Order: sequence, then C-alpha cells, then structure tokens
Amino acid sequence: MENLVINEIAERVRRTSHRVKNAGRLNLYRQGLRIARKIKCLIDIMEALKMESQYNAILRNVFMAFGGGGGGGSSGGGGYENPENAAKDLKDAADAAYKSNEDNCSGSVAGVASRLGYDDLNGKKAIDQVKHMEGNWETVDAKTAQDLANKGQLVVAGLINPDGDSHVTTVVPGDGKVAPDGKFYPNVEGGGSQNGRSDGTKTAGDVWPANPKKYPKYNRSLVKYYIPKKK
Repeated sequence: MENLVINEIAERVRRTSHRVKNAGRLNLYRQGLRIARKIKCLIDIMEALKMESQYNAILRNVFMAFGGGGGGGSSGGGGYENPENAAKDLKDAADAAYKSNEDNCSGSVAGVASRLGYDDLNGKKAIDQVKHMEGNWETVDAKTAQDLANKGQLVVAGLINPDGDSHVTTVVPGDGKVAPDGKFYPNVEGGGSQNGRSDGTKTAGDVWPANPKKYPKYNRSLVKYYIPKKK
C-alpha cells in the first residue's frame, strides 16, 4: 500500500513538473492551485500512513515544481506557493485586468479570478457576480480580506446597488486603512466609473459611497468580501 501511494504521487509530481515548467510564469500560480487540489487526497493518505520521510521528500518536489524554491511545508498562501510570489502574481493579474477593463468592474474581477483558476465569474455582470458569490463563495471580514490578499489569495469585494449599478473589485496586497467612520478597508483594484475604479492605491472605503445617510442601502460599510470555497 505504501509503495503504491509513493509511486502514484511520484508519477504525478513528474507530470506536474513538466506541465508547470512549460506553462510559463504567467500561469504558474493557477497551475499550482489546480495541481495542489488534485494531489491533496494522496498527500492526506501519506500523512495518515505516517510516512514522514517519504512525505517530506515528495512535498519538497511538489513545492519546487510550483516555483516555491524551498523546503517541505505549505506556505499558508493558499497552495504550496511562496506567499510573496503568490502576492506578486495576484497584483500582476489585477494590474493586467485593470488595464484591459478600466471602465468595466465585472470584467476586471473576472479577469483576475480566471487567471487564478476560477472561471465561475466569467460572462456575468457585477450584480450577477455578487449573487453568484453570495450563494457559492464564503465571506470574510475586511481585515481578513486584506491578510488573505497579502498572501496572494483571491478576494472579491462586492455590493449590490438596489437603485442603480452594482460594483465589484479585487482586494490586492497592501496595508489598507481605517477610514473616518472607524472601519478598516482593504486595498482594492479594478475598473469601473470614475469614482469606482482603482489602480490598487485606493481602498474599498474610497470606491464606494461613504455617506450612509445619503446612501442607506449602498455605502462602503455594507460591502462584503468573498473568497472561493475550498474544494
């Protein structure tokens, strides 16, 4: 049983290394996420069998194949990618999506999500993206959203406007900031209207209306932060 498991994982790592090497840096993180999900069950079996030495050796190979360049353990960044590399990949994806969708918030978000391996937001307007995420993704608070983005994980900020255009944007690496209302807002990037777009230097508190009295159903304090459910 042990040898069968080791041989199966070794073969998958061999195929993975070849695919990731040929995929190019632009798709490295996306490939890493997909591959991590595919071999997770086998990694769990190895842990269950307490094959510590074999497990560490194989995991180091997987980590190298994903571009981590280091030794055995997960990075905490959502796969086996180095968090700094993952954060850079996220920002690069957000920059590219913003440049090609400067006036289109849903296009920006779909572009980032697709590049990171999530295609379920493609072809949807902002309001439909939020509805989809509400039913199929998970929510986190603003501070957690910033922390996850700083590790390169996909987080989408969104809010439905019952009286007009809804808005979505991607949380990107940064420090975020506390606004005068006392709430923390993470850095975001994405297309949209003049006030709603951001190149990553604005926070969610800057791209949504600030006045809850004037906009009781559509203001920055009501924004939700969504992350894909773990598969």
